[in-house]
Amino acid sequence: MTTTTTHARGSDLGRQYVADGWTGYTNTPECTEHPQYEDLIAALVDATHEAGNASLPDGFYWSPDLSEIVGPVDGSLGEDFDGKEFADAASEAVDYGVVEARVFGTAA
Repeated sequence: MTTTTTHARGSDLGRQYVADGWTGYTNTPECTEHPQYEDLIAALVDATHEAGNASLPDGFYWSPDLSEIVGPVDGSLGEDFDGKEFADAASEAVDYGVVEARVFGTAA
């Protein structure tokens, strides 16, 4: 088993930051008044988490619940790593229409 350490930590890497971003993006009556709106936000956060993890180097993983990225002790995210940019890019990688269709039961 590889020894790991925290390589990045901050509120920009947290579940609440990601959820707030999606809440702002979906701030329309069609979404916010839907009975499954909270499920949509949760699914979007989960999809963002998956996209973020997929973009990390091997051996690294992102934990939005802990607001951190963990990886091998001898690994690196690079000197110019920015948590906000990382979380924003992960959100941008999510196919909103597919997630919405899956949660709301509509065609993408």
